[in-house]
Amino acid sequence: MKKIDVLIVFEHRNRELESAVRISKILKQNGYTCEIVQSGWNEAIAQYKWSPRTLVVPWCYDDNDLKKWLQYKGQNNRLNIVNLHCEQLTFSDAIEFTLPQGEAKKTYHCSWGNYFTNNLLKCGVESKTIIQTGSPRLDFFKPFFQKAKKEEHAYKFGLNPEKKWVFFVGNFSQMYLSKSRVEELEKRGFSNMKQSVELATNSFEIIVDWIRQILNDNYDFEYIYRPHPSEKINHKLNELEKTYKNFHVIKEEEIRKWYQICDVAFVWCSTSSVEAAYSGIPVFSLRPIEFPDNKKIELVELLDQIKSYNDLKILMNSILNGDKLESNRDFLNRISFYYGEKDTDACKKTSQAIIELFDNFENQFTCKGKKNVNSFIKLVNACIKIFLKKLNLLKRIKKWEILNKDIVSKEEIENLGKNIEI
Repeated sequence: MKKIDVLIVFEHRNRELESAVRISKILKQNGYTCEIVQSGWNEAIAQYKWSPRTLVVPWCYDDNDLKKWLQYKGQNNRLNIVNLHCEQLTFSDAIEFTLPQGEAKKTYHCSWGNYFTNNLLKCGVESKTIIQTGSPRLDFFKPFFQKAKKEEHAYKFGLNPEKKWVFFVGNFSQMYLSKSRVEELEKRGFSNMKQSVELATNSFEIIVDWIRQILNDNYDFEYIYRPHPSEKINHKLNELEKTYKNFHVIKEEEIRKWYQICDVAFVWCSTSSVEAAYSGIPVFSLRPIEFPDNKKIELVELLDQIKSYNDLKILMNSILNGDKLESNRDFLNRISFYYGEKDTDACKKTSQAIIELFDNFENQFTCKGKKNVNSFIKLVNACIKIFLKKLNLLKRIKKWEILNKDIVSKEEIENLGKNIEI
């Protein structure tokens, strides 16, 4: 087992990979060893391969999660855990789920802004374990990072660069949750999950119908639907893509890049609307069904809402006429409370906090002495997945559909590292 200073675990390619790579580069520039692995893919192998001083994780909600992370063998059987908390804004009745419970409170917590810091303190997290960093994803909007180019994306995905591009952000992964998964999440504190599934399903059906009507009305734009990383591609979207040449379902590329080259964005309840604002394009919320108070995300509720097809059609006519559109001013002014100040370099702040922990032994965890049976089973499953991928058979297994879309290779991480500034 090789000793390293930091091991970063990420979950979703388009949500976390760039930040993980940049943090890794900063650490290496300061003389520390660092590796990156993907949860659900090669992470189980990493537990047998590397022994980190500090483990950086995308989430650690409760004792079950902590038990999983402590399968890693830290040096001298001790380990610092830094929780990036990749989900910090959510529905009102799910806030408690995003906050740590039990021993998970004793990890180190990265908070983007005052909103999440306040929530961490309220749930009993000690202030000395909270690191307010800003959001790493927003670092990549700074001037020294290269902006996406419309012509390159047009060529790559078969889009017309001369037309206006309309961007629909999918955020309907909850409609695909199994009954057993709903029950599991409710037991872990994510209340009213059945209501969430129903709200997502019904809203999706109406929004897809709106999109179909817009396409039938022959608004001569390019339409891009971007599914959430955990969202399966619905057959109705596939039907639209087959029927209309100017409608495209595209899951590739970071969502930031699409925001930078599209003319207007529509979300349902996605916090990625903040990235649209940082990109300088107008963003609106499609709301065919009124959200109950317990399902609202405070910041996203400040967006101007499109509540009927007629409202959407009026807005499309404004785009067609070249009218100047703007995001809601209250929404723009409130972002810093949740995400930190705009000039904050979150990756550098996070990296510095990790470095400072090397000499801090106060909140270290004792690792498990031996691997448990579940750890070994995960190792075997990981090896099977890798073997099937090499045979080009992994994509045929339906239960791994989302994983197969999201898998990141070691070569991709290395190539990304060459192109990311620090």
